[in-house]
Amino acid sequence: LPIWHIASKTTPEWLTHWTEEPKRFRPTTTMPQFFKLTNNSDAHGQTYSKLELAAIAHYLFDNSKQLKFDSPPEGYQPDAKRG
Repeated sequence: LPIWHIASKTTPEWLTHWTEEPKRFRPTTTMPQFFKLTNNSDAHGQTYSKLELAAIAHYLFDNSKQLKFDSPPEGYQPDAKRG
């Protein structure tokens, strides 16, 4: 499913977990990692990744569109012989 239907596919918690470290879920992913890196902290060593991750999940879920599933036409009768 495209990302604009993310709310139909998963939860904000899972999205946050995946966004934090994409290869943790799928080692072969081509999605780059932006969090938990040595260069994403301020001068005091503070990282804001948890807040940023929550904001990303919140934004994506707020802008997610309802997925419309296909359904058979009215009066459709299944046919096992047809497959």
